[in-house]
Amino acid sequence: MSIFVEKIIMFFLSFFLFGLLINGLTFLKYIGLVGAILFFLIYSFIDFKSVKKNFFSNFYQNKYEIILLLLFLISIVFSIIFSYSNNVPSFKEFRIEFLNIGMFFVITLTLDLKKLVNIFFYVILLAFLFNVLKFGIDYLSINKSLNFSIRLNRNFGTKYFVILYPFVLVFLVETKRKILRVMLLFVLLVGFLELFLTGARGGWITIGIETLLFILVFMLFDTPKAKNILSKFLIGSLVIGVFGIYLFKNSSLIQSSIHKGLSPNGRDVIVKTRFPIIYKNMNIFFGIGGPGNYQYNKLLNDKDAPKVCCLERGKYCKYYADEPFLLQIFYKEGLIGLFLFLMFSVVFLYKGYKKALEKKNMLLISVLLSFIGYYLVHGFVEGRELKYLILFIILYIIFSNKKEDEFI
Repeated sequence: MSIFVEKIIMFFLSFFLFGLLINGLTFLKYIGLVGAILFFLIYSFIDFKSVKKNFFSNFYQNKYEIILLLLFLISIVFSIIFSYSNNVPSFKEFRIEFLNIGMFFVITLTLDLKKLVNIFFYVILLAFLFNVLKFGIDYLSINKSLNFSIRLNRNFGTKYFVILYPFVLVFLVETKRKILRVMLLFVLLVGFLELFLTGARGGWITIGIETLLFILVFMLFDTPKAKNILSKFLIGSLVIGVFGIYLFKNSSLIQSSIHKGLSPNGRDVIVKTRFPIIYKNMNIFFGIGGPGNYQYNKLLNDKDAPKVCCLERGKYCKYYADEPFLLQIFYKEGLIGLFLFLMFSVVFLYKGYKKALEKKNMLLISVLLSFIGYYLVHGFVEGRELKYLILFIILYIIFSNKKEDEFI
């Protein structure tokens, strides 16, 4: 009976994960989470011994990574307690950001994670397929003449593609299912077409770095196979390059993005005009309060910050928080939060790579590359959502359970 209930929990958790990784269909997350909580309570009632055993086993195997992440989350709470102004809105931001995915994390730790490896991996691939179709359909609905100078929703290139792309790469080189490989390769090519049409230079650079890191790691893992894979990557790069050249010639959007080069696109002005004001009025240890932008906007409005890159609503201005991610952590969580985030990142990447190298676990590498791309590369130019930290550590813990000879 308990095994059956555990499978139902996994089914609902898969719904939540899928809903978290796609654009739209928000109700799937709530259906998944409510169902998982309900059957988790049943599971705890009929087999609390297994729940307790699984939780502590999964926790202790990854205790350093989990403890450092929890310390970072605690630093956010302290930043809210010592926030610049009324902390009630910031506690609400914290609840919205972390409550649902936090429950998802706790419930996941109580399960036999070996059973979730392939399930969650295929959910991620399905989410990638959905996003390519969804963003493509939305683009065609507003651009029936297929004018390539019209921008596709930037979120595709700056969030969804960046997070999911490394998992697609792993599937393409690791799977034995040739038909699925061909199908996913076609979807990936369409995805690259859509990526170009976002005009998001940060997304382009991030995907390029994720690809280079993937090739480097793969060559270190499996040299004989890597030579064959490298040649295929070169062919794929040639095909994508042809796509890119065609789009460049037929899209003023892409021409404009390329001509901008490494231009900060106004972010240098944002930092120059806001950093002195925030630094002067912040708590150096705990920041102004996070994780959202309530305290950020309240302080800048109170101190009459220059109204650049903001949306004016009468006397109130909603400032776009487009500073680099690490600078935003410093603003909101202070030196303590920034130090803990960097500590977590170093331990997470070091121990993750060590585990992956030991078992030649490319699924684990996909998590690390996704983390690097989303937070460290793309985060170099703009803010990132903190809730995905918990997603990454969940996938990290689950994919650490992949057996060396297990195929996907």
